[in-house]
Formats: sequence, structure tokens, C-alpha cells
Amino acid sequence: MPASKSKAAEEMDELQSQLRPFLEQHNFRMRSRTCNRVTPDGLTHVINFQMGRFDPPGTSYIPWFRKNLYGKFTVNVGVYIPEVFRLTHTVEPTSFIAEPDCCVRVRLGNLGPEHEDLWWKVRASPRMAAELRLRLERDAIPFLKRLQSRDALLEELGKVEVTYGPGAPPRVICSIILAHRGQKGAARERLITQARKASRSDHMEYLKGLAGRLGLEPFDV
Repeated sequence: MPASKSKAAEEMDELQSQLRPFLEQHNFRMRSRTCNRVTPDGLTHVINFQMGRFDPPGTSYIPWFRKNLYGKFTVNVGVYIPEVFRLTHTVEPTSFIAEPDCCVRVRLGNLGPEHEDLWWKVRASPRMAAELRLRLERDAIPFLKRLQSRDALLEELGKVEVTYGPGAPPRVICSIILAHRGQKGAARERLITQARKASRSDHMEYLKGLAGRLGLEPFDV
């Protein structure tokens, strides 16, 4: 017999059920804890409900390092770009996109006014559902709307100065998109800039290897 669900998992199921009409209104399909919708440009927008894991008895928690998140959940938002995934992973993508497979990844709390990672206690109350609908409509949906096409991604990520991030590095994403469009010179320049900003030798070697896979001329920094 299948294992019975925990109380927290049952509450999470019910909370998602309350949010399903809102998500379907925005063209998302839900499977388990993850929602997908495909844009006209062939990208996949992803919203994922992540529950805190259960740690074994005796686990020590340090507030600034390791927190007890059991019974809590967060919401992940991402954008999947097929050609970027294939160039940065060694496995084939699945038909329904998981959030870790997204190239652009952010937590819902970081999109909100708090600008920080937020975890909520799992409870399937109308108040909790209303708060999530508000946050999704105010923060997640507009964020994803800005990233419906590769042109929009190139514009948005071109403003980002960070070298690394929770998804693929922004300059790497732009380089792959540009290379697949045949804009080899612009793609190579993005990788050179990323290499100059990078401090890790392993990342430098990765960028050189990526340039080769993209058919770009070799570079040295």
C-alpha cells in the first residue's frame, strides 16, 4: 500500500487546489507541486511549491545557517530555455519542466517588497490562499510576463551584473541564445566578459569549452 501523506502534505494539496483556478486562468497546467505554461516563443514558465524537508531526530539547527523548515513551504519561479538547458546539462529535458531545470530562477519572496527568501507555514486556509494569489498576481505573473521571449530575456538579463546566480549565469544564457541565432560575435563577447568577471579557474575552463560547443572562436583572458 502507498505510504499515507503527512498532515503538512495534505494541507499543501488543499492549498494548491484553492490556487488551481487562479493558475489555470493564467494558462498554467499543474502536475504535483509544479505548474508549467509555454510562451509563444517556446519558453516554459514554471511555478513550483517547495515544501521544507523532514530532518531526522537530533538534527541541530543554527538560525543563520540551517533552519528547521519542516511544515513550511516556499514558492519558486523560473523560466526554462530549451537551448540553454541542452548546452548546460548532460541529461535530456522531460516533457513537463521541473523548476531546477530552469535557467532563470528566483524565489517568490525575492520578487516581493521584502526582497528576501520567504517560507510560510503550510495551512490550507482562505487567508493563506488569498495571500499567495496576491503575491503571485502582483509579483510572479508580471515578472514572467516580462520574460515571454528571447528578445525580452536578452534585454532583461543584459542589465544584470552578477557573475553567478541560482540558475545559469546571465551572460552565459545570453551567449547561448545569441549563438543559436547566428550572432556568434556578440555571443563570444558575452563569454569573454563573463570570463573576465569570473574568479574560479574551473569556471574559466567551462566557458572555453562552451565556446567550442557553440562554434565560437577560441579566446583567452
